[in-house]
Amino acid sequence: MACAHTPKAYLNEKPTLNFVEYFTGKVDGYGIVYDWRGKVSNRFHVVMDGKMKTNDAGEQYLRLDETFTYPDGQVIERYWEIFATDDPTELRAQSADIPGGAVGVQMGNSIHWKYLIEIPMGADGKRVTLRSSDWMWLLEDGKLMNRNQFYKFGLPVAQLQLFFNKRDTE
Repeated sequence: MACAHTPKAYLNEKPTLNFVEYFTGKVDGYGIVYDWRGKVSNRFHVVMDGKMKTNDAGEQYLRLDETFTYPDGQVIERYWEIFATDDPTELRAQSADIPGGAVGVQMGNSIHWKYLIEIPMGADGKRVTLRSSDWMWLLEDGKLMNRNQFYKFGLPVAQLQLFFNKRDTE
């Protein structure tokens, strides 16, 4: 009998992850992308720069700027706005390529984000929308492990593994 994999499974795991706190400041990430067969299809370095901001409605949020650099020299930028909710375990996020936004549930040492993401495919500018199941776990040494699985029509099409390291205060 299989159990659903939910953040509740990590409720008592330590160290406790506070997503907003971890990503406030600069964080480096090193990642590998696998295709649906498990073959490495790309790798990258990402610099994430998080700053607390306040919008016109007076809501505080984390502005998270991501700059991805790939071995071929390609650079991709993404900008997130991440908001707390009335539920202390839940975060909501928005980004231009995330239609409908993202919902994250953090418990114990983990956070699980669910969202749709539009991915560019090829030089002609076409985009494909994938469903994302994005897990992160804080490790004892302060590193953060990330596994993101992407699906189309319910079938796995790609996976990303990423390790984050928070920079010392600059």
